[in-house]
Amino acid sequence: MNTTYKLELNNKPKQDSTHNILLRITQSRKHTRISTGISVFKEEFNKKAEYGKWIRKNCIHHKALNDQLVDIIQKARNSENELGKNQQSATRNNIKQNLKSGNTESFIEYYSHKIESFYKSKSYYTYIGHKTKLDVLNEYLQSERLADITFRDIDEAFLSDFSSYLRSSRYSNDNTVKSYMKSIRAVFYMAYKKERIYQGVNPFINYTVGSIKGNKQKLDLTDIKLINDAELKPESQQWHTRNYFLFSFYTAGTRVADLMQLTWANIKNGRLMYQAGKTDKQTDILLLPEALQILQHYSNNKQGFIFPILDSRLFEISQKPEHKRTFDERELLCEAIKKKTALLNIYLKKIQKKTGITVSLSNHISRHSFANILMQKNIPVSKIQGLLRHSSMTMTENYLKELQSVECDEAMYVLQQ
Repeated sequence: MNTTYKLELNNKPKQDSTHNILLRITQSRKHTRISTGISVFKEEFNKKAEYGKWIRKNCIHHKALNDQLVDIIQKARNSENELGKNQQSATRNNIKQNLKSGNTESFIEYYSHKIESFYKSKSYYTYIGHKTKLDVLNEYLQSERLADITFRDIDEAFLSDFSSYLRSSRYSNDNTVKSYMKSIRAVFYMAYKKERIYQGVNPFINYTVGSIKGNKQKLDLTDIKLINDAELKPESQQWHTRNYFLFSFYTAGTRVADLMQLTWANIKNGRLMYQAGKTDKQTDILLLPEALQILQHYSNNKQGFIFPILDSRLFEISQKPEHKRTFDERELLCEAIKKKTALLNIYLKKIQKKTGITVSLSNHISRHSFANILMQKNIPVSKIQGLLRHSSMTMTENYLKELQSVECDEAMYVLQQ
């Protein structure tokens, strides 16, 4: 059966006025079409051109796009041959199906499959974080008129260009750029090291993600006192928000998502004990008098959450282990936490204005401030890292193995001095 492969434009333009290029598979004068994933403006495409030169030179990416189209046609021919070798009928529909389901070196396709697995097995934050980053990566490729990238395409030049795009077109700061690079590296290493799907050049040998340094804002004890002494109307939203912020500070920078979900079962013998949501590490923190005093304001009701931040209807979901929550439950809880975090940050900005503090207040700054003040008090870095539960760092893990609770307690008391 004679099979021919031709390229043509989809007659219907996309929102950006470009047209998808289709691969037309013909057998016995019958056609099957499959999208190549590449789109160009109508005037940039010549279907009658010499093989490999369909994209005209008025398109600045004509060479790269023509190479991709040649590769797509070659994959279709290879698929036809493989079907014949396996004694399967090499019909145009079978060729199309084989192209869609066969193994690919596409990094975008691999990343998409991984996100699907995150949807089923990981936290909502992991899923939505990677999905957002893949959307932006596709946005960048579209700006470069590229439909896809292979693992081989991810080199130092590509990473640098994508970083520049994030800064210039999306106005991303260094921390955000670093976050994108870390996500790409994590997914790349899943294929490179764990699954061994790709065994080519590793671009991250020379491109060091960790070389990007952020500027973390932090408070000192004078700032903490200003917040503590600020005249706020009792039981007002700002008054409660100050309590949450100071409780986080006096409990070694408890993350706001964890703080919202604390229950009275987490308070045991003058200690705060819970499993951190971000790291899954068990946390055991001495409760200083300042933290205990804040808890007294909320001790009338020992049911549900300690702090009246989240809707009580979320309590049952929050008490389930992560792996037992449905995806809808994860999404519901995480979106509620996200919205409440944004609201608390608004109230913190109002407190900042009243106190005259120059540092921009946010929930997470309590962690930075806690670490900064302990460093000023010459507490060993190993103890600080242990208290902050930085389990994602190999060095921190080693410190945690050797760290004793008593030593951590001694470090906590310097906040009172």
